[in-house]
Amino acid sequence: MFEYALVTKDGSFTWPREAAAKATALKRTADEDNSLRFLLRGLNDEGKPLKKSLVRTPVDAMDTSGRWYRGIIVNAETVQSDSNGSTSLASKDNFVENTHVRVHFDDGTDNHQEWIDVKSDRIAVAGRFTASSLEKDSEHDEESGAASIESKLKLTMANKKKDSTTAESNADPNSGGGCTFVGYGACGLDNLGNTCYMNSGLQCLSYLPLLRSYILSGHTGNVHPKKFRNLLAKCRNQYSGADQQDAQELVNDMFDMLHEDGNRVTKKPYVEALEDEFIAKTPLPRVGEEAWRRFQRRNRSAVSDLLMGQVYNQVTCPKCSHTSRNFDPFNMLSLPFPTMPEVIFRCIVVRRGTALNCLGTLKLSESQIGRLRTRSSSTSMMPPSKELIFEEYIVPMSRLADIGDLKMKLQHMTGVSAARLRMCKHEEIASTSTNDPLTKIHSKVTALPDKEGPCVKLLQNAALDDTSTPTVARIMAFETTLNARHIDVSSVEESTTVSPPQRDGNESTADEMSDDEATMSAPNRTALSKADERGVQEILKVYGDEKECFLYDTNPTLLAKVISRSLWPESAEGFNLGLRVDAIDHRNRWFPGSVIEIVTEGKKDDDGVVGPKEVKVKVHFDNFASKWDEEYTLESFTEGRVCPLYSHASARSKPSEFVVHHRGTNAKSGEKYLFGQSFYIQCYNEWSTARAGAHILSQASRFIESSSPLDCSKHSDRSRRDARKVIKTLIRDLIDFDRQNVQAAVKMGGRQSDEISFALQEKVKALLPLLPFEIRVTAATDPLGISHSSVDEHRYPFNLVRTIGNYMTARQSLVLDWKGNNLNQALERILYSPPPIVQHKQSHKLLKAHLKETGGNDPRRSGLNIGVCLTEFCKEQQLDGTGCWRCPVCKKDREGRQSMTLWNLPDILTFHMKRFNASSRWREKITTRVDFPLTGLNMREWCAKESPQYMDSNEEDFVYDLVGVVNHYGGMTGGHYVATCKATKCSPNGNEDFAYDFSGSGLAETDSLPEVEPSSGGWAKIGRSKEKDSLSNGASKAVSESSEPLWLQFDDELVEPLPPRNVVSETAYVLFYKRRRMRPSNIAKYSTLLVNDCT
Repeated sequence: MFEYALVTKDGSFTWPREAAAKATALKRTADEDNSLRFLLRGLNDEGKPLKKSLVRTPVDAMDTSGRWYRGIIVNAETVQSDSNGSTSLASKDNFVENTHVRVHFDDGTDNHQEWIDVKSDRIAVAGRFTASSLEKDSEHDEESGAASIESKLKLTMANKKKDSTTAESNADPNSGGGCTFVGYGACGLDNLGNTCYMNSGLQCLSYLPLLRSYILSGHTGNVHPKKFRNLLAKCRNQYSGADQQDAQELVNDMFDMLHEDGNRVTKKPYVEALEDEFIAKTPLPRVGEEAWRRFQRRNRSAVSDLLMGQVYNQVTCPKCSHTSRNFDPFNMLSLPFPTMPEVIFRCIVVRRGTALNCLGTLKLSESQIGRLRTRSSSTSMMPPSKELIFEEYIVPMSRLADIGDLKMKLQHMTGVSAARLRMCKHEEIASTSTNDPLTKIHSKVTALPDKEGPCVKLLQNAALDDTSTPTVARIMAFETTLNARHIDVSSVEESTTVSPPQRDGNESTADEMSDDEATMSAPNRTALSKADERGVQEILKVYGDEKECFLYDTNPTLLAKVISRSLWPESAEGFNLGLRVDAIDHRNRWFPGSVIEIVTEGKKDDDGVVGPKEVKVKVHFDNFASKWDEEYTLESFTEGRVCPLYSHASARSKPSEFVVHHRGTNAKSGEKYLFGQSFYIQCYNEWSTARAGAHILSQASRFIESSSPLDCSKHSDRSRRDARKVIKTLIRDLIDFDRQNVQAAVKMGGRQSDEISFALQEKVKALLPLLPFEIRVTAATDPLGISHSSVDEHRYPFNLVRTIGNYMTARQSLVLDWKGNNLNQALERILYSPPPIVQHKQSHKLLKAHLKETGGNDPRRSGLNIGVCLTEFCKEQQLDGTGCWRCPVCKKDREGRQSMTLWNLPDILTFHMKRFNASSRWREKITTRVDFPLTGLNMREWCAKESPQYMDSNEEDFVYDLVGVVNHYGGMTGGHYVATCKATKCSPNGNEDFAYDFSGSGLAETDSLPEVEPSSGGWAKIGRSKEKDSLSNGASKAVSESSEPLWLQFDDELVEPLPPRNVVSETAYVLFYKRRRMRPSNIAKYSTLLVNDCT
């Protein structure tokens, strides 16, 4: 039996059976499309109306971005027409035809639906462009089921060897897939929907020497690799969907599948592993040879002959020093990036102002400080120390660590609890309003949440994308300014426990109260428990003592709760300004607030007649604007709409926090400007503004504690000493008056003394003008007070009526408006003096080592050499003790030391650059440029010296030349794969041409080929254009006249020449090298081999 073939005009053969099968497939496709169009219109194949609904009919649909997804029809839009074609309402004799269908896309979301015209090409037969076509195609595919992946690969890639001289002369220049390079068989592959990973991998595999000779057959392939993808999905389930996949995983799977399908060992024998005794007594070269021999007893294929080598792996036990030696086969080397690239933070820790580090302002006696002092002499103070204000630490962090991890490291280095550290970005801004070097720089800070990260994204330095060297960046950590006083009374904790948070955190609704509770009288609600009374007495013993605000800070929440009940009014005359209450707002929700105004006005009846006067109180709610204030009468108190503090609302768990800025004014122009180090300050919500003012002054004293190196005059030093005395005096007075006011409210019959408030105001009025600055309240977004929000700026009040939690909101900040010193008429200086920054010596050794290693060079310019990655692959590393290695001598899991070297190199060497880095929380793509040679990569340095190949081989046996690159554009969440291949000629029957051996000598750049420049987003400008089309049309002539090898770029169906200088880029992901002097046995076996003979 025989079959004849027809010779076409271009000299190629056409087999009648193949042509008939192709015609049948085309007819079947056309019939399916016609049936689908009738179905979408609501007709059957005979053109008659359907009796069933289209709902839940499966289809393939393209979304607006051009991607195909599986979908189902969920609705149809109809138009009703009679026999004359005019539109009318529905009747029994009218035909209802669908014009649009609503398709639900199966793209991983639940709400992606679109209306699509029934005539649109965006709808296709179910399975035409998606993985669901596997079941349908299997019914018509003659080779399904028993067909191997190798035979399908031959059909898909056979077009690589076709010499299409005549066909390409008539090809449309705007159509993809055409080859303009005679004799090179370059052909693009259509993208079937997120299949660029498959196309790029197949292109590189088809240009691997000898391997393509083994794969290619005499059949003509198709540039639409649908059948290959369907069979690939059957063999590997991860490729069955329409999602983007990893090209490196595809290449690795292709190697495995080709190896298994082409394995000449059909019945694999059982092969025992090498015994430890044999390895210990036998010379290492003999052990490696025996390991390879045993591997080949089960593995003999073109892949194992051409692409597989050996790695010598050693693991040494740290306890018994036993070394376990193994020889592992490989077909691809995954090269890591050096472990040195970490993010190095130059972190400045700002400690709270206390009696230990602000001796000029907050100094206490030695008996009061006790054992808190860390050093006996200030001259020997080094971090970590509570006696310092600014400390600098060098903290190396993993690129994918977050702020929480950085805080834990700082806790270990500084001794400050991670919960007490406020991490902030640091940015220095130069002011144009002053020329004074002391106040020209403003250090702006931006708070970072604990889960912020990864660290590599926190830095503004553009060099972060390069991991060739560590990156140094500045960051600040502020210690919480509150140091809670620990009172060892268990009843205090019980008494401070309030009702659990309701809804918005500090609210509850009146509907949730019982009728008895809502109408509870005031005396019943003001009763204190015995636990409350004991707790109050213990707190009063220490509240406002000598250590208050100098070393410790007392939380007055329980005192505020008790005072609210002590001052609870029984009549209109009993209303007090500043009374803390829980009140129901206009939405019937409970919020804490303060009485800020008492209003007396006549009460009007229904006829509008003014009657007797009625007393009302205005309540301002915590952390709300004034526009939400509400008025209440005495009936509101007796009826239960206003209750004592924290009867229904819950106390805020976190203290109030504000940013404090330093501000100056130009003496000549009057222009305001920010300068110095901004900082954070925290205050307990129930502190009075007087007590909070003392806390603000104590923390502001850090910036006049030392003499400025830029202003060391005696006059300035004397002025700073006087200012420190004034601040200390004012702090003491504020704390004393606040203590007296609290004790009066708790002990003296429940009435606050107006005399205390009056005396405080007299003291404050006398001392405020002597301060070196004025404390002002501004909008948080406008600390300069130059925008419309400047109406909110006002002087900070030091009084006993309002609490800081009720007076300040999160939308406000504090400003220290510094006054001039009038020292010099030409330059009016201020007393601001930044604390000195003391470096942590141990951690700064890391910075010195980094600077010595980098030499101050910009890492973005140098990049990495592939040799650095190979060295990183072979270097010794420490294994963790999580069961990854068990010592055969100790019989326990050990943290062994592992090292690997190359033992046996294959003819085709494949490298995988490990560009994707991941941790438990974050992921990133490493975009460092790795320089790899196009020719002359010498692998001798990374081979084991004991290997026979190292000792017996010629130097040229270690030299490799690049033949292909898979490039990845994009990031972790998406991207695009493009292949770059060195084209070598191949005869029509698949024979390799080894006479052409380019060594790289005389390599010159082709000026006529334009360089591909990346776009601003990091994506290369890949696509068809008029310039590229005209370039491709004349490429054949340019190639024939050039002495350089031809490099081609395959972007799916688009094939273009590429200058050699553009082959190396930061997008290189998988590299394919061939040995310059390939093994003669492989050349003889595969260079002239026809696949038909193999099969």
